[in-house]
Amino acid sequence: VQRHFGAAAREIEKERAQKQAAAIQQRTATQDDAAPVFPFTISCSDPDNEMKKVELLYAAFRSAKEQAGESLDKLTVEAFQQFVRQKTDQLKKQKNADEVEYVVTVEGNLAQLKARVKS
Repeated sequence: VQRHFGAAAREIEKERAQKQAAAIQQRTATQDDAAPVFPFTISCSDPDNEMKKVELLYAAFRSAKEQAGESLDKLTVEAFQQFVRQKTDQLKKQKNADEVEYVVTVEGNLAQLKARVKS
């Protein structure tokens, strides 16, 4: 059964991303001890043309690593952007998909970034 929720799903995804972005920006702006909203989820179809989404994903992942007490020494924006670009292209080709959904979570003392095909 094929379902077509295109416009509605995109609108819901857009609203969810805006709410999560606002929560991260608020935390960054106030620099208080309030925990960011996890899991953080965002969909991406073309990272080169959706830099704002990649930046939000980077900020969420960086925050998750801080919360988990992990080192941030090797985490750079450029390397992260390249990773997201490569992983998006790889999954889109392998699974013949249009979008890839990224989920940032904190499990125990480990920050995780998961990529999955969005159907």
